[in-house]
Amino acid sequence: TFFHRSVDNFVLQGGGFTAPTVAADQAGSDPVAIVTRGTVQNEPGNLNTRGTIAMAKLGGQPDSATSQFFFNLNNNSVAIDKP
Repeated sequence: TFFHRSVDNFVLQGGGFTAPTVAADQAGSDPVAIVTRGTVQNEPGNLNTRGTIAMAKLGGQPDSATSQFFFNLNNNSVAIDKP
């Protein structure tokens, strides 16, 4: 896998894709989605504070985590955590 999203002072996100096996200037050079096998149950109470790692989820769907993760580059509890 590789990191595919970086937002300054917010998150560094990876997972979900594998690197292509051909050069960027050739057909088939797009990242390949990782096949998932179900979702991960949400664990409320774990805060998104600076330096922690968390599973990426779809907005409004707390039990939707599969293969993507992110590192919190800042204290993101207000932006990400839901009561």
